[in-house]
Amino acid sequence: MGKEFRYIGKPSPRIDGRAIVTGAAEYCNDVHMHNMLYGKIKMSPHPHAMITKIDVSKALEVPGVKTILTYENAFDWITGMPAQKRLLDRHVRFVGDPVALIAAASARAADEAAELIQVEYEVLPAVQDLDEAIADGAPQLYEQFPNNIISRGCPPFGPKALQDIVMGDTKKGFEECSVVVEGTSRYETISNPLPAESPGLVAWWDGPNNCTMKGSFQSPNIQKMIMQLGMPGVNVRVISCNVGGGFGSKNTVPMEGLYCAALAKACGRPVKLVISKEAHISTYMLRLGSRLKAKIGLLPDGTVHAYEGTWLVGSGVHSDFGQGQIANGLGRAMLLLNKCKHWNYQPHLVATNRCRSGGIRGFGGQESYASLIPILSMAMARMNLDPVDFFKKNMCDINGGYYWVEGQWWENHFLSYNDVMDHAAEHFGWKEKFPGWLKPYKVVGSKQYGVGCCVHGSADCGMLHGEAFVKIDGWGTANINVCIAESGMGQRSSVVKMAAEILNLPLDKVTISTPDSQDNPWDWGLAGSRGTLVYSRMVGDAAKQAKAELLERASEVLHCPAEALDTKDGIIFIKENPQAAIPWIAVLGPMNTITGHGVFEMDHSKPCFMISFVEMEVDVDTGAAKIVRIVEGTDVGQVIDPYNLKMQLEGGLGSCGSDSAITEEMVLDEGTGRFLTNNLVDFKWRVFPELPVFETHIEETPNDLSAFGGIGVGEISGAPLPGAIMMAVSNAIGIQLMDYPLTPENILKALGKAR
Repeated sequence: MGKEFRYIGKPSPRIDGRAIVTGAAEYCNDVHMHNMLYGKIKMSPHPHAMITKIDVSKALEVPGVKTILTYENAFDWITGMPAQKRLLDRHVRFVGDPVALIAAASARAADEAAELIQVEYEVLPAVQDLDEAIADGAPQLYEQFPNNIISRGCPPFGPKALQDIVMGDTKKGFEECSVVVEGTSRYETISNPLPAESPGLVAWWDGPNNCTMKGSFQSPNIQKMIMQLGMPGVNVRVISCNVGGGFGSKNTVPMEGLYCAALAKACGRPVKLVISKEAHISTYMLRLGSRLKAKIGLLPDGTVHAYEGTWLVGSGVHSDFGQGQIANGLGRAMLLLNKCKHWNYQPHLVATNRCRSGGIRGFGGQESYASLIPILSMAMARMNLDPVDFFKKNMCDINGGYYWVEGQWWENHFLSYNDVMDHAAEHFGWKEKFPGWLKPYKVVGSKQYGVGCCVHGSADCGMLHGEAFVKIDGWGTANINVCIAESGMGQRSSVVKMAAEILNLPLDKVTISTPDSQDNPWDWGLAGSRGTLVYSRMVGDAAKQAKAELLERASEVLHCPAEALDTKDGIIFIKENPQAAIPWIAVLGPMNTITGHGVFEMDHSKPCFMISFVEMEVDVDTGAAKIVRIVEGTDVGQVIDPYNLKMQLEGGLGSCGSDSAITEEMVLDEGTGRFLTNNLVDFKWRVFPELPVFETHIEETPNDLSAFGGIGVGEISGAPLPGAIMMAVSNAIGIQLMDYPLTPENILKALGKAR
C-alpha cells in the first residue's frame, strides 16, 4: 500500500466547476473591451496564385470599417520554424490564405467589407501530394526551400535538435536479420480535432512596443515566444482565458495572433478575432501528414535489429512547429524499437498547397507510430509473433537508452511496463481472442471480428524548464504562481490539490494565479503529458520550501526544533503534543508572507507509456468498421485525481485517437484545392451513443519522481489507437491494410468489392 493522502488520489470538486456550470467562467467569447473592434479575414479562393491587383476602396466606404490591411500596407512580420509565412503576402499558397485583414465596429460591417474587396489573381499550378511536391519540376512554394523540402532545425529545442537517426551500419544489420520486410504506409490529411470553441483572441497595444493578447491559448508562454519571434522588438504579454477544448490545436494560435495584433496596431484600438467554424475546419491547422516508406529487419528472436526509413511529413503551406514534431516522432520511434542497433531514419518536412499543420495531440509521435505499425505488422506476421510479446521485447525497458528531441542521449530509469502489458492483455482477454495474424476471431454472417493492439511511449513528460512560486500568509492561505491555463483537463485543480496536500490546508484556502505570461514565472505549459510530473515537482518543491521556512520560524516561538512541528488547517502544532499549537498568524502576523520557489529542469529519463487493445467489427458487405471494445493499460505512478484521469483517458478515445483511424478525414479536391468536408454534416463525427465499450487498467508504482510520484498520460491516452485499429481491421478481413483512414470505401477496395 502507498502513502495515505488527504487529497491526492481522491476525487474532489474542480476549483472552477461552479463557474463553468453557471456560466461565470471566462472564455474568449466573453472578453469585451471598451472601444473594441471586430476582425475579419478575406481569404484566397485559389490554392496557389499571385495577386495582380487588389482594390479595397469600396470596402473602406462601409460604415464602421476602420482599417484594412493587404500585402501592400501590412507589417513585415514573418512566422514559422524556420521563418517562412509572412503576415500578408502577394503570393498566396492555399485556399483560405489571407489576402486582407479588416477591422470594423461590428462583425456585420467587417463581413460586408470582406465581400466588397476586389482581388485579381494570376493562378499558378498547385501541388498537394507529398511525393509530387518533392519531385523535380514541381511547383515551388518558397524560393528558400528547393523541392518544397523545408530546412531542418528547431531553435526551441537547441542547436542539436534531433532531426534524423543514423546509428550503426544498416547494410550489415539487414544481412544479420532472418526476416526483412519493406512497405509504405500513409496517415495523411487527418483533420483538426475540432474543439467546440473556435480559435480566437483579443489584442491591444500599450504604446508602440507592448502588445497584450487575451484568448484561447493552452500554453501562454509558447504563444508569447512565437509572437515575439514573429514581431521582432515587441514585448508580448499573453493571458489565457478558459480554453474550450484544446487537443493541442490551441496550444498556440500563432497566425491568428499575428493577424489580430496587426489590426490592433494599425487602428490603435483593441481588436477581437474569432474565426468561423467553417474556417476552423478548412483553413486552420491540420495534423501533420505522414507517409512512411520503411525497411525493417528482425532477428530470429523477434528483436528489430535494423531500420531504414524515409519519412515524408506533410506541413501544408507551413508548419508552426513541424521540425520539433519530427524530432518528437523520431524519439518516440526509438522508444518503440529500443533494441534496434542499426538506424538510418531520414525525415523530410514537405510544403504543399493546403492549410498549415500544427501541434495536434500526439505531436509527431502519433503520426510516427501510426505509420510504423502496419509495416511492423508485416514483419510480425511473417514470423508469426504475438504482438504483445513483440512489444514487450522491443519497447524501452529499464536502462534502455534513446535520443530525445534536443538531441541528448537519455536512459529510462523510471519503470518497466512489461507487467502492465501482460495485465492489460489479460483484462482484455487477448490470448483467447487473437487466433493469429490476418484471421478473424469470430464471424457472424457478413460481420467479421478482429483484434489488435499497439503501444505508445513518450519522454515528453519531462520536457524543458519550468518554475513556480507558492506564497503563504498569516491568515492560513496560500497562492500558487504558475503559468498554467485551463484547457479542460482540470490540471489547475490538480495543482491546487498538490499544494494543499503539502501545506495541509483546506482546498478552498489555496488559490492559483491567472495564466498570464507577465505575472508568472516561465513554464512551457500543458504539452506532451508534462503537466503532472512537472507541476508536481516544481509546485511541490515550492510548497515544501515555504512550509519548511514556516516551521523554522515557528520553532522559535514554540521553543522546539522545526523537525518536531507540523501544521494542519493553518495551525502549527508539536507532533508529540498537538495541544501545544499556534495559528500561522502568530508566526507571520497579518502583513508578512513566505514564498517558496520550485524549479523543474529538463529530464527525459522518465518516459510514460500506454498500451491499447481494440476489438473491431467489419461488415465485409458494406465495408463499415465499428469499434466494439477498447481496453487501455498504463502505470501512472500515483493517481492525483481519479476523475481527471478518467476524463483524460476517455477524452483521448475519440477525437485525436480512434477517430483519426476511421472517420477523421479531410477530403481534398485536388483540382480546386478545396476541402469537401468543411462542414459538420460531411465531416463524420461520432455521437455519444456510437462510442464503444471503454475500459482502463491503471496501475500505480510508488516512485520518487516528484512530490507524489505521478506521471502524465494525457497526450498518449489516444495515441496507440490508430495502430491498434489498423491491426484489428486487417485481422478481421484477412488483408494487411496500410493506409488510413479505414473508411468503408477503402475497406471495400481492399476486399475487391469497391464500385
